[in-house]
Amino acid sequence: MSRSRSSTATTAAHRAQRLRRAGIASLTICCALGIAYYALFRAPSRGCSWASAPASLARTVLVQPYFRLSLEDLLGYGTCMGHRRSLHAAVDRCLDLPPAAVSGCVDGVAHGFRPEPGEDAAVLAEVLRVSPDLQPLLLDGLVRAWTIEAKGDPAAVLPQLATLPVEPTGYANGVRIGIQVGLGRDLPAAMVVGASWPEAYQEPIFEELGWRAGDATPDRPFQYAETAPPSAQLAYIQGAARGAALRVTDGLRPAEAVPVVNDLLRALELQRPRDSAHIRLGVGVALLLRYPPGEARTETLRLVGLQTAVAHRERAEGVPIWLGPAAGPMDSRSPNIIF
Repeated sequence: MSRSRSSTATTAAHRAQRLRRAGIASLTICCALGIAYYALFRAPSRGCSWASAPASLARTVLVQPYFRLSLEDLLGYGTCMGHRRSLHAAVDRCLDLPPAAVSGCVDGVAHGFRPEPGEDAAVLAEVLRVSPDLQPLLLDGLVRAWTIEAKGDPAAVLPQLATLPVEPTGYANGVRIGIQVGLGRDLPAAMVVGASWPEAYQEPIFEELGWRAGDATPDRPFQYAETAPPSAQLAYIQGAARGAALRVTDGLRPAEAVPVVNDLLRALELQRPRDSAHIRLGVGVALLLRYPPGEARTETLRLVGLQTAVAHRERAEGVPIWLGPAAGPMDSRSPNIIF
């Protein structure tokens, strides 16, 4: 009898132990799934590149603390959400972030979302339901889509801009990105189209085309500079320096970037010594985009001699990236740049 009771007690103990193990395993799986869900859908991460957003985001396992995210990270995360989700859902993901990170993320959504042909009215209505301070960023995304569809033709795009609720020249950011994305593979042709736009749009357009040239050929980014309109040539040079700097520092930590950036500055200034101020600002802005705020970025800028060149850009909110070194300090809030 006692042996039977002992056997029953042992069986019950084993059953309880198995249940505990199953419970721990279930809890572990639930926690892993929760972390994976957060990493994939709720928090920005460095693993999401613009070119392969869904695949690279799905492979991401490391969630970066918000204070370690650069503007490039936030733009990339927003772009991923713009590709993967409805406009409303993508903006909601951005609104989950701390206030200082929201505009950079929403700017990324504007780069990423793809309105279908014929959906303009519905998309515009959806944008106008978003907070008024974020609407211009999303309207830029609509303008970008129009510009790509029209192959950059100002005769087709300008009348559409006139239907939007604010001053049309406020959408130069969408126009410049639309021309670069739609036509940038053939830079000489893209520059001809860019020069056909009213002068108010040309600095933004040619800064962006300069970025494309610098990204493609960082050793000779200024090869098309002389074909830019005179009023936009320095913007093109500044953008080309930015593109070259972003290309050569890709994947480098701040300390590793110092010798590379110093070599790049020397090479670019030898090519166009009279345009040194714009070259230095373009390279400095690239570092602001590439690295998050903090001591490492500040020290990198100091070591390459660019602290003064970008001082007011670090402090400014909503500074257009195409503004040249003559632009004075803007208001000082958080380090966001219109990109």
